[in-house]
Amino acid sequence: MKRFSYRLDTVLRRRVNDEEKAIIAQSAAQKEYTVRLGELERLQTNLKNACETEYRELNTHEIMTRWVYMDYLKTSAEEQEQVVEKARRELERKRKALVKARRDKLVLQNHKDRLYESYTAELNRWEEKLNDDQCTALAHAGRFRSSS
Repeated sequence: MKRFSYRLDTVLRRRVNDEEKAIIAQSAAQKEYTVRLGELERLQTNLKNACETEYRELNTHEIMTRWVYMDYLKTSAEEQEQVVEKARRELERKRKALVKARRDKLVLQNHKDRLYESYTAELNRWEEKLNDDQCTALAHAGRFRSSS
């Protein structure tokens, strides 16, 4: 009997490759999201610290400078929130692509496994039949010799 070969093996290898690429892309998107989120948290912490500063000991110029700085931090934090949201959407898109790639690979892998199981069962039946035929032939040969 022929050895097992899966006729869609090249497609399966391509799907495995696609899944690996999706894992790498999702990992990069996760890293980008984490970096952007860290930057947003840093800006928000700086803004909070700037807002909690006492103004009693500051002169007018220092107060104006502080307000400009706080306005800059607030604007930067708002812009960074948009960047974080964009990174979050990209991460979600990459995650969905990974789930799809994994599902596509599993469909073919399960198909291959089922075909291999049926091949193995057929091989076992074939070997059993071969053994039965050999035993029958030996039994007949033994009877033929004993009757002569």
